[in-house]
Amino acid sequence: MLACQATVGPGSSAIVITPLWPNTAAAIRVTGAEAIEFPLDFAMDGYTLDFDRLEATVRPDTRMLALASPGNPTGWTATPEDWRRLIAFCERHDLWLMADSVYERIVFQGTCAPSPLSLAEAHRRLIVVQSLSKAYRMTGWRIGYVVGPPRLGKTMANLQEFVVSNAPGIMQEAARAALIDGEPFIAESQDRYRRHMKIVVDRLSDMSGVRIARTTGAFYVFPRLEGLTDSIGLCEWLVREHRVGFAPGVAFGAGGEGHIRICFAVEEPILQEALDRFAIAWPRYREERRHVGT
Repeated sequence: MLACQATVGPGSSAIVITPLWPNTAAAIRVTGAEAIEFPLDFAMDGYTLDFDRLEATVRPDTRMLALASPGNPTGWTATPEDWRRLIAFCERHDLWLMADSVYERIVFQGTCAPSPLSLAEAHRRLIVVQSLSKAYRMTGWRIGYVVGPPRLGKTMANLQEFVVSNAPGIMQEAARAALIDGEPFIAESQDRYRRHMKIVVDRLSDMSGVRIARTTGAFYVFPRLEGLTDSIGLCEWLVREHRVGFAPGVAFGAGGEGHIRICFAVEEPILQEALDRFAIAWPRYREERRHVGT
């Protein structure tokens, strides 16, 4: 929110790479700017970013490009080459690049996702948003930080007084302990998420009418369900009829309809039970809708 307030406002626009957790586009709109949603391309071997299409999205009033890597809900993770091209794109069009990196330590290859901070040419226009909520499971503490150019940092520090004032001292101490001593915890979490990801992918791959893109980070999968045009309706039905909760794809912006988001950060028995229920529910839902359609 602070990054958006410091960079965009009425009369300007920002491109948001979707499907994406809706708070990013909402924070842009709260400033009075327009959020232009730009969907990733779905493919079974993983989502991709079409740079040719992206070029055509920029407008004279565009001031920022916002994305998340790894992303919620897609699990898409920008490669080093993606970051180089994104930086060149933002240089060419004089845009800020706001990178949500809160899932960068939840990856299934290596220990950390590629970061644009490794590119020196990015630093004058790069804003990296971070949080301890995901990697360190400190969701309730609501503590994070941002990395950006000093000139922007001063503006954001002034704005913070009117948003959150400050992070309470006990939260800062918890964050310090996590950052200094948290690596064994991170390693254990990565092993757990890799195991859970495989469980979900294996189970969904056996289901008819379910297509799942390869995920490389975060703790979600975002399967595309054949013939689904009302993801909210499906998710409401799943809760009501089968007591299982998934998130509707349409909630995550352009490119999200026809999908559901499954979070696998839960305990393994709960995850298995949820997948068992979905394995029963999805064929039933398709059959009911087929009969309704005829």
